[in-house]
Amino acid sequence: MFCRTAVLLVLLHLLCVHTFSITHKFSSSVHPCDDFETFVCNEAENVRLGSPLHEQRHGFYDKIKEAFVNDDDVIINEIKKIYAGPDVTFDVTFPYDLSSDTRSAILTFHNEANNSTTTIATCKMKDYLNLLLIKYISENELFTARRKVQLYTAYNEALAEFLSVLEKTTALQPAVKAEYKNLFETKRLVLSFQDPLTNVNLIKANINQIQSGFFELKSKSTPCKESDKDCQTQQIVSLLQKAYNESVDNNKLQMKFKSFSIDPLQEKIDEPDEGNGPYSNAFFVPPSGLFDLTENVPFGIRFANTQSVFLEKFFVELMYFIFTKNGRRQHYMSAVDLKCKDDRGIENMYIGLLSSMRSTAKMLAKTNDLSNTGPFTNLQWYYIAVQAQICNDAHSRMDRFGLSDIRVMLSRAAPLLVLLHLLCVYTFPFTHKFSSSVHPCDDFETFVCNEAENDRLGSPFYELRHGYYDMLSDALIEEDDVIIREFKKVLNVSLEVSIIFTAREPIANLKLTYHDKSSNSKGEIDATKIRDYSNLLHLKHILENGMINENRMAKQKRIYDEAKEKFLSIIQNTTVLQPAAKAEFLKGFEKKRLIIGPQQSALDLDLIKATIAKIQTNFFEMITNTTLRKECDQQCIIEHYYHLLQVAYNDTMDGSPLQVKYPDHLLYGTDEYFEVNPMQRMVIILQEGSDIYANSFYVPPSGIYEEIDDIPYGLKQTSLPAVFLDAFFTDLIGFIIRNHMDYYERLPGYKCLEEEGVSDHVKHGVASLREEVKMIDTTPPEKFLNNPFNDVQWYLIFAQSHFCEDDASPTSRKIGTRSYFFKQNPTFQKAFGCKPGHKLYTAEKDMCMLY
Repeated sequence: MFCRTAVLLVLLHLLCVHTFSITHKFSSSVHPCDDFETFVCNEAENVRLGSPLHEQRHGFYDKIKEAFVNDDDVIINEIKKIYAGPDVTFDVTFPYDLSSDTRSAILTFHNEANNSTTTIATCKMKDYLNLLLIKYISENELFTARRKVQLYTAYNEALAEFLSVLEKTTALQPAVKAEYKNLFETKRLVLSFQDPLTNVNLIKANINQIQSGFFELKSKSTPCKESDKDCQTQQIVSLLQKAYNESVDNNKLQMKFKSFSIDPLQEKIDEPDEGNGPYSNAFFVPPSGLFDLTENVPFGIRFANTQSVFLEKFFVELMYFIFTKNGRRQHYMSAVDLKCKDDRGIENMYIGLLSSMRSTAKMLAKTNDLSNTGPFTNLQWYYIAVQAQICNDAHSRMDRFGLSDIRVMLSRAAPLLVLLHLLCVYTFPFTHKFSSSVHPCDDFETFVCNEAENDRLGSPFYELRHGYYDMLSDALIEEDDVIIREFKKVLNVSLEVSIIFTAREPIANLKLTYHDKSSNSKGEIDATKIRDYSNLLHLKHILENGMINENRMAKQKRIYDEAKEKFLSIIQNTTVLQPAAKAEFLKGFEKKRLIIGPQQSALDLDLIKATIAKIQTNFFEMITNTTLRKECDQQCIIEHYYHLLQVAYNDTMDGSPLQVKYPDHLLYGTDEYFEVNPMQRMVIILQEGSDIYANSFYVPPSGIYEEIDDIPYGLKQTSLPAVFLDAFFTDLIGFIIRNHMDYYERLPGYKCLEEEGVSDHVKHGVASLREEVKMIDTTPPEKFLNNPFNDVQWYLIFAQSHFCEDDASPTSRKIGTRSYFFKQNPTFQKAFGCKPGHKLYTAEKDMCMLY
């Protein structure tokens, strides 16, 4: 379980300390004619703030510029030759143009000798430049898989909230509402270019063809006077467009559709109409929207900004839907709150619509949502997020928007920070345990998990896996497999299918429970004796139901990389390991690979189905050819079937191209095998000898399955890295036990061990590492605000919090060798470096208080 006192909630409170003083504006009454924009944007306090989205786009266009300069295109060079000189410098920029939804490349030549500048507008050669830009975007992988996952998540969450708004508002007539919802739900999300524009070789071939055509046309044309630079430039532009048109007429690329053109410099989400092929009836996110956000923009702001971009589109499309039909418009004009507006221009119509829907959703209503005890509901926060998109940065070059420019800044007093404050209101009473003293041998698990106050909370990780195993059990019930049906036939009972997993077991277990109503007896078919066969069924169901999700796999890779970076930082900075041992471990660790889910033949659905069919045939043939003794009762027959099924499985798999088991030399030197097991729950550390899975951290299918929606996003983000950190630390402790036990036993703090079993070695080893990196953050306070932990230290707490258990759940209290993952530092005061004068020091308590 993730306890209320654990990492995420503390972090939220720390952010709240910074935001509390500026949240009062959200608690005040908003009168009918008060400007909601002013209420949200709080512009007076934000004159120095820039736009996170501006930062993101700036990074994208910087990459485009870099590729443009490095490419040194032959046709651009023809223009350079016209203006070339010893004192002339060339530059290309992609500046904002607020009157447009896109940007234009501008070529600039500066002559230092006479301090003159010549600017070449590229609008008349845009078609050719677009091909170059598409090539640069593909070659430099400027739309990343991670960003696509972020956008899909943001789109789906924004869509769910918007539809909820639509259902609840009374600003629209029911018939209009239903009409729009039917239209809206046919929309798709299309991310970036579609085929054939993803084929970089085809794009390059077309560019080469255009270049050849250009130089052929140029060789046949009458040259301009050498002194007439404008004439030469215009001639190049004209010949280039002609070469482009002739090439495009004969190639497979399609850049323009009925009412939509592919533009790599486009900044904003577009809405192509019907009849645009792969882009029709969609919300199209241009490549700039796929570029990974800059690292220096806070994660929460990036996330909120992305969602509100979609929400803005949804509201704008609703507004245009209303205005395209007179009846809808008339009803809207009578319902919307326009009395406070100076005029009825389109900008005010948009704000009026937003205001009306906001009002009908009861902006200041309380909510029963346990995660939000503030003055606004979740839907209301989304209204604020949409409005925040319109906030103007008074310090930037941006003028007041038209509808096309609804995307400038998230202000300091806007949605995200206040939402954090509201979460703090909920968590504050449960945070005091982090301020209590922790003695040398106190269990760090108790320090983090705070079990006494959390007996009613479930485990986010349990919930994630619960969704996965529910899918497996549902699929098994729906299929009604012929062999399992044969077991039921012998017993003449109905079966209940369930999948059980406990904290002490790394593998979940299929449970087949029957109830014989005639004798009122209950029992189980021993699923462990048919595990090999049932695992093949599970693999089939996983593939058939699309449980191995590409978006989730990309997310796992990102989480793995982040956790690995933090872990390596710990190892590189610790003195627990001798330098030679550290170098030896790191050399082996860096060779480890990440393998996500089944590989090769275990992903071949047709092969798996054929193998299952063959096992079934062999099983029933053996039943037909076997005679049982007369006194063999039901249980005897069942035991016989267990045996026949295993024989049928072994015979079928012997020499089969389907491989699900491999030899593996495991952590403690025992010769075992590695099995591609759909019931596996934890990341597996594989050593040499596992063939395609060798020397890796293997994520089982349960780790790939998309999380259920009602797990808070922050908990997902903190729970998932802990799985990898657990594997990393376990790998390290195994290395120490195998190779450096003598040195390890001499480390300080060994007195805290209750016994010398593997479990205590694990907890003591990691405790030594944790103490070495010092729990108190030595970074200047202004960087981390009131945060006593640095990023690495938070990850150590994440790892421990992963093992907090819910006493009310069916899971066991401990997790085997990982149950005592850490021991707390000798004292709380030492851990937090508390003394008079420290930022966290409280005189009346004579100790450091986190809050």
